[in-house]
Amino acid sequence: MSHYHRLVEHYFRLALRSPRIIDDVSQRWYKRTHERMDTLYPADRVLLIKTYGSEKGLGFNRADYDKIDRLTESFAIATGLI
Repeated sequence: MSHYHRLVEHYFRLALRSPRIIDDVSQRWYKRTHERMDTLYPADRVLLIKTYGSEKGLGFNRADYDKIDRLTESFAIATGLI
């Protein structure tokens, strides 16, 4: 797992689970995360929603884990985290 992976996971969870955000920084990341997710293929977006939009753990195959890794890396690059 990369150094930015947990931070990106946090942003995905923030965007998918927190409809009412009070502070400005979280609001900006919420908006930026949704803007980025809107550019994804529908299947990738659904995978992120299933992964980070629910508190219960979901079972995935290796291809899903690889896809999530690629999506988190692409998000980190697009937002300037790396």
